[in-house]
Amino acid sequence: MLALRGPVLTRLQLPFRTVEGAAFLAGLAVGFWKNLEEIETRWKVDKEFHPGIAKKEAENLCGRWHKALGRAKAWSEPEGKSAGACRPLAGKDMERNAEK
Repeated sequence: MLALRGPVLTRLQLPFRTVEGAAFLAGLAVGFWKNLEEIETRWKVDKEFHPGIAKKEAENLCGRWHKALGRAKAWSEPEGKSAGACRPLAGKDMERNAEK
């Protein structure tokens, strides 16, 4: 989806981003860091990922993807029911589905 829609995605060098993020926020909370901009100067970029296709082509592919989703949703609906929100099978619905 990044190739179709997204902004530039930046991957940082450090492998433990969650731990690093928690440490940065803790340091910010106790005044070790002055602000978020100071923290950003510590980041080291490993790689940047850019959208890989033209905007017009991305719009076409995205439209086709939404069309396919609509068709796939129709496959799973019981006869006589209209399209609605997705919900997991539970209880009697699951039993009925297992019998088919």
